[in-house]
Amino acid sequence: MDSGDEDVEFVGGKRKSNPRDWKDNKAKRLRAEEKAHINRKGETKLERRTGSLCRSKRNCLKFITEPVRQRILENFNLYGDQDAYLLSLIKVTSVERRRGQCDKLTRNFNFHYDVHVGEVVCREAFASLHGIGVKRIRRVAVLKAEARSPKDMRGQHQRRGNVKSDGIIESIDDHIKSFPY
Repeated sequence: MDSGDEDVEFVGGKRKSNPRDWKDNKAKRLRAEEKAHINRKGETKLERRTGSLCRSKRNCLKFITEPVRQRILENFNLYGDQDAYLLSLIKVTSVERRRGQCDKLTRNFNFHYDVHVGEVVCREAFASLHGIGVKRIRRVAVLKAEARSPKDMRGQHQRRGNVKSDGIIESIDDHIKSFPY
């Protein structure tokens, strides 16, 4: 026996199951920790890393050292509700002065992205530091502007192929109740 079987108890001639070592559970645990893993399709997914420098004029990430970047990324990965963490770092202010007559592109809010190192960075730098996409930052910022909390909407649709309507369920119950006891 190899060293991995030492902690497994044998009961009644059968080996006890060890769900911690199942492939799917290992991948799920590594994915939650944002580490490299192999998904169900067999594709290798890399760990979350900070991106490159931003393209803004301020060059936002120039003053943030590599150890600080790694600490920011580790804190983000350890946080359970990552959207709530991002919400706490985004500050929303209303537009104070409008220049020009562009009606289609008027914004009502400005967003400031703080990374707790005394620096306010642009959206691209903020996304890069946390190793996520700009679309996710935009979605969280809109939630902050609308004063809504992030809600998990998975499984909320009503397009279930095997769901029966209330009328059908009622007719089935009536049919079953029609049999003699």
